[in-house]
Amino acid sequence: KYKFGPLKFYFGIILIGLILIITK
Repeated sequence: KYKFGPLKFYFGIILIGLILIITK
């Protein structure tokens, strides 16, 4: 259940970061 938890968590942070950079 928690095998891919951290990966999705960090992947989400990267996506949000990219979106923030693109929308700037």
